[in-house]
Amino acid sequence: MNSVVCAFTLVRCPTNFEATKLRVNDIVAVHFLTLDSFKLPNWEYVCELKCEYLDSHIYGLDLPGKRRAGFVGTSIVGGRIVENFLKACLGLYPWDAWHDPNYLDKFLVPGLGRPEAVKYKRDFDVLQ
Repeated sequence: MNSVVCAFTLVRCPTNFEATKLRVNDIVAVHFLTLDSFKLPNWEYVCELKCEYLDSHIYGLDLPGKRRAGFVGTSIVGGRIVENFLKACLGLYPWDAWHDPNYLDKFLVPGLGRPEAVKYKRDFDVLQ
């Protein structure tokens, strides 16, 4: 399938990111992405986690159950969309810039509210 499961946080990458300890609570989204997403200029590979970490049922993925059931399909999100999602989480892109203004809500870990830094189209219209 040439894809990977990625967990995304809003923890800004310090110069010495090897010393940064990420916690499960730091994760805002988990998505299947194509490997070509890592060819985007702003993406940086930080670390690889053992599969058991993401195989948990925390985010409703239930990968072990899907494997046992012979599940072969999944939704894969494009890297540019995820990049805009992360920018929106940081207030650098309008959260409601999509046809469905609540589209990015579906990207968040279930039960997680919108990040505090979120801005909307009206906030960017004022700047222009």
